[in-house]
Amino acid sequence: MVDGQRLIVAVIPLESRSDAYRFVKKMVEKVRTLGIRIRYLTLDGGFFSIDTMRFLKESGLKKYILHMPSTRKVKKMRLSDGMRFKYRTNHHHHQRRELEQVSFDVVVAYDRTKDYYYLMATNMPSLYKSSTLLKLYNRRWGIETSYRMCNQFLIRTTSKKYIVRLFYYLFACLIYNAWVTYNEQNIPVIVVQMKLSLLWFVLNDNYMLEYA
Repeated sequence: MVDGQRLIVAVIPLESRSDAYRFVKKMVEKVRTLGIRIRYLTLDGGFFSIDTMRFLKESGLKKYILHMPSTRKVKKMRLSDGMRFKYRTNHHHHQRRELEQVSFDVVVAYDRTKDYYYLMATNMPSLYKSSTLLKLYNRRWGIETSYRMCNQFLIRTTSKKYIVRLFYYLFACLIYNAWVTYNEQNIPVIVVQMKLSLLWFVLNDNYMLEYA
């Protein structure tokens, strides 16, 4: 989120879930390169791994919240809202040596609307209540809305070429950012208007060259 608006600041293709932590690292580095200050970072459970947690601890990020999937160790515990405990990973593969494990704080946050206990891996101090952490984490759901809006600008294609589909998606992200910017400047533009305007400019390329 930038100045109250959700903008796409970088797009990094993810080849597999095993590379999730590299994705997080690249995104944090990219955002910092752009001079954007990260107030706090929220990640869903798909990014949880030993490597991700190690990076978060070493990254210097002052505040992060990561939804931690339940483990066999946690399932044996009696959870309650606001509960905070220290968790240490325990990877069962032989190639994971003891020194590669990582420990971090976990806060239990109960969502009454879903009747679900969230496990929040975080470095935020204890003065942040579980309800506050859950509220901050839930703000990330606006990202899903951004993806849906971005897809409305996506050019439909039957091409299976990776480079073509990637280009179309990147183009859609740029148009989405432009749409958000226009609306932020009190110039309300509906998606259909944006699409028609783009189509007009594409069909009138001579006009574009004349005034470039």
